[in-house]
Amino acid sequence: MRSIPKKYTICPVPNTRNGSISSTCIPDARQILGHCVHQFSEINRQISNAMRICLLSIVVCLSALPAVPALAQDPGKSFQAVIDADGTQRAKILGGSYFFKPKHVIVKVNVPVELSVSLEPGIVPHTLVIKAAEAGIAIDESLHTDPATIAFTPRAVGKYPFYCKNKLLFFKSHREKGMEGILEVVE
Repeated sequence: MRSIPKKYTICPVPNTRNGSISSTCIPDARQILGHCVHQFSEINRQISNAMRICLLSIVVCLSALPAVPALAQDPGKSFQAVIDADGTQRAKILGGSYFFKPKHVIVKVNVPVELSVSLEPGIVPHTLVIKAAEAGIAIDESLHTDPATIAFTPRAVGKYPFYCKNKLLFFKSHREKGMEGILEVVE
């Protein structure tokens, strides 16, 4: 076993400020352990910061992706009503803070239609109005969070607006604020 030269001494306090060990002292086991724990903590902190940056990058990238159509309807997109086995076309319309989703619903002429209409949670009341006497459609329905079913059979091809008729005193109507859409009846 080698002996420690006289010029070296056991260090009373580890030098962890700059991570170096003085050349004039030899650390004891406690000092080495303390130094290792300090280095491990520093590496762990750096890894944690790197993981945070990675996770943030993933979140930013995912938020930039377009919405998946199966999960949410894009309010600017058209929706073709589906004809079920019973011969009825069905579509859902959600109303909310001055919007309808979808804004464009396509149905076939002379085929019964069932619209399931509802309102997102909130305090502002909304309605769904479709006035198309030439197509045999006259709807004026208050929207609620529980879906309501509106049944009709369109009798004429055309594009018919649907909108919210509500208006508060001297402010713009909900329709003027963008709460409108198109019911398109096709062959």
